[in-house]
Amino acid sequence: MSQTVMLSLENVVSALVAVFVFVVPGFIWSYIFFPGGTRLVNKAKERGDAGTDIVERMVLSVAFSFALVPLSLFVANIILNTKVDSAFSLGVSLIVATVGLAVLYVTSRSVYLRWLSIVRGVRTKLFRS
Repeated sequence: MSQTVMLSLENVVSALVAVFVFVVPGFIWSYIFFPGGTRLVNKAKERGDAGTDIVERMVLSVAFSFALVPLSLFVANIILNTKVDSAFSLGVSLIVATVGLAVLYVTSRSVYLRWLSIVRGVRTKLFRS
């Protein structure tokens, strides 16, 4: 019985690692490349179809993860000259996700500051006269 529980625990951990490696980095990068969605999403919102946004975001997440994580593994393998194993893959996925979060933070911060300067400019123009 304990062997069955241990085997299922290994399966759960493997599934969580697979989701982290194959979905999370791409999900973050999909918000960098498509912050407001794509043209398909915008057309679907006009029609009132809300499900397309979630499906398209998930497909983009998997596609970006399949593109970015192996490319990052390849570059890290060449630069560091190390053996690629599951721990190294998980670490590179963590780095790709962290870099994505940093880029997302910087770009959203600059968008916020740009919006704030526009609002302040409009407010001073309105109250100047």
